[in-house]
Amino acid sequence: MSTVNILQISDLHRGRTNQVRNAALLDSILSDLSYFMRDATPIHIIAVCGDLVQGVQGNAIECTEQIASQYREAKEFLTELCTEIVGGRKDRIVVVPGNHDVSWPHSYCSMHPKAIDLSSNQRKQLLETLVRESTMPDSKTRWSWHDLCFMEIHDDSLYSTRMEEFCKFYNSFYEGLRNFSLLPEDQFSIYDYPDLGVAVLGLNSCDSLDHCNHVGRFNPDALGKALRELKRSNFSSRIKIAIWHHGLGGPPYQTDYLDSLSAQNLIVNRFALGLHGHQHIPDFLAELGRFGHESRMLVVGTGTLCGAPEALPPGQMRGYNIISLDTSNGEIRLFPREMKQSNFETPVWGKKTLPYNDKYPIVTNLGAETMLVSTNRTRVEYFQEVAQAECLIGNRQYENAVRILKTLNGADPVVKRLLVECYFQMRQSNRIIELCREPTSIIEAIYVLSAAEDVDDRQLIKELLNNRLISTSNDPSLCELRRRLQGRIRND
Repeated sequence: MSTVNILQISDLHRGRTNQVRNAALLDSILSDLSYFMRDATPIHIIAVCGDLVQGVQGNAIECTEQIASQYREAKEFLTELCTEIVGGRKDRIVVVPGNHDVSWPHSYCSMHPKAIDLSSNQRKQLLETLVRESTMPDSKTRWSWHDLCFMEIHDDSLYSTRMEEFCKFYNSFYEGLRNFSLLPEDQFSIYDYPDLGVAVLGLNSCDSLDHCNHVGRFNPDALGKALRELKRSNFSSRIKIAIWHHGLGGPPYQTDYLDSLSAQNLIVNRFALGLHGHQHIPDFLAELGRFGHESRMLVVGTGTLCGAPEALPPGQMRGYNIISLDTSNGEIRLFPREMKQSNFETPVWGKKTLPYNDKYPIVTNLGAETMLVSTNRTRVEYFQEVAQAECLIGNRQYENAVRILKTLNGADPVVKRLLVECYFQMRQSNRIIELCREPTSIIEAIYVLSAAEDVDDRQLIKELLNNRLISTSNDPSLCELRRRLQGRIRND
């Protein structure tokens, strides 16, 4: 099959306090797919990126019955969605947990305040040690902002069951075809679709998450076991897709994120696409390989399907995505969908234009290995020449690097990034303008604005300042450059 269509949903937050019930929610999605998204149907895979339930904030284990009730509602919705969209084939639905799927009551009851002798002469050293311990992934020490004290996990058995309700839901939903383990090193799932030409890896980004620690993390043993499994020969011809919950954005003001370095392991293993939820904002970025690796992975975030009004970021509504992947040429079309009216009980969906891209749908290609058709080189030869150009840049031999890069695929984002860096170092501003007149990333925007300022092209500066990516960006460096150039234009 050449085209694979993926329905990406996340943050269902099922619970009796949620304003939209299953029947209305299901009808709204089916109507949207039937009447307005017929060019991206049928749906082949449904990706559910976590936060199936709202959860509870109580600290009594008895509260878990409320969570169980929420999971029953989530199971009912996903079962009906499965029946209507993929013909009841539950193997076509990929489900991963989110932070709301972690039971706070289990987390609360497994910890108690850590005894600290504040009269000790080594008080400063003790506190420094505790702070250091609380930031270590496998530590039993936590800092609780709610209680303003250090907490310690005293019941490992109870702590390890904080995802028990999700586990029960998962095992029940898949009716024994799949099981979710309470052992962290086994919390991953692989879905192979030979007829579609893709393989999907479901990951738990809530490995060490609890009511005191909100930072996303893949368990390293689980990730290692999954990646080793995917190195088997039967997966060699598959386009690989990873699905998890947490977004890659967060620092310096947020803590509930997944370190972007976690994506590097997936990039090294040639994953082409990563899907997540959590942020309640649709997002689309190309996560480039670092450390000398030439690949990239497209990372697509979706909005919340059922988040409450108070959970929506400013200017955002509920949303979901449809992703259409052409496996023959690596082209991806992204259709972000958005709730269009303020009645949260009966959604109506329409297109969502992302702030940095006026086109709908967003059309792009997978990583470099799918973009080599325009060159006569083999994949290995191509990568070797990219690596040689990187080495020359590292040795400040920019002209030699340009000679190599100009023979490669200029549409390859890695090649483009290296060329821009060379032209910047060589002070060839006009070349930067030729490459980045329509910037597709923050770094390109900074380079082309600086180049326009360098050649004193006032008309180009005005055009660039009106570019949506530049005018709406919150990047500090770009904001400062934009402010300075706006002042310069006003003074003309």
